Amino acid sequence: MGRQRLDAESRDALQADAWKVVAASVCGPAHALAGEGCGDAFEWRSSEGWLIAAVCDGAGSASHGARGASLVARAVVDFLERNLVVLGSFGWDDSRAWATAAIEHARSVVAESAADAGMDLSAFDTTLLGVAIQSTTGAFFHVGDGVGIALSDGEWCGEAISSPENGEFVDQTFFVTRPGWDEHLRLTRIPAHTSLIALMTDGVSPFAMAPRLKGVDPKFFGPVTRFLAEADSELGRRALAETLSDSRIDPISGDDRTLFWAQRAVVRDV
Repeated sequence: MGRQRLDAESRDALQADAWKVVAASVCGPAHALAGEGCGDAFEWRSSEGWLIAAVCDGAGSASHGARGASLVARAVVDFLERNLVVLGSFGWDDSRAWATAAIEHARSVVAESAADAGMDLSAFDTTLLGVAIQSTTGAFFHVGDGVGIALSDGEWCGEAISSPENGEFVDQTFFVTRPGWDEHLRLTRIPAHTSLIALMTDGVSPFAMAPRLKGVDPKFFGPVTRFLAEADSELGRRALAETLSDSRIDPISGDDRTLFWAQRAVVRDV
């Protein structure tokens, strides 16, 4: 069946709300050499005009960090998707409230698993970097390291950047599974005209971001974006995973690597 021609209002809405998403996680060489699996996790949904995503980096020092990352990413996205009606009316002043509610829900999910295993919540330590965006408003929500960036067409400097937060030392950070997590919850507003969103763990940012996090590195991000924009989702996912696994990156980053890439889809007349 042929696709029906859209009226201008419907077409503009789809142009604003439809997203093409490609994401991949790979095990970093340091973890691979130690015989460990990937401690990163991601989850995303595109529903009712919303793009919702979460990327988590389980702490290598935590016995169940990878499990914590998986549980938190899924629970946050599940919660936000179930509350799209609430999100549909939120303004910038409401963003901390819904992000806090989503994280509190995720913490309760992790706490249940921790109790079943007879462990403390800290055994599931993980960071969280998320995004919720639709046609008129959006925000990054962030606890810990990793980088979120919003870009507009042809620009690599970044319309909005959610930077990592480290502790006293560069290899320290903060986790949603620890007391006082809410003191480290950071919200970054995303402009309505944003056309590209990227979420990355700290295993990716050293080679994907420009110096001093002034934007993305176009030598990496340009070719990746051009390829992913044209490839189908499965081919894009495989190619992205291969790119993140390239051994030439190993001297720059030995950590697990997750990149979530999302571009607003353009609906053409038929």
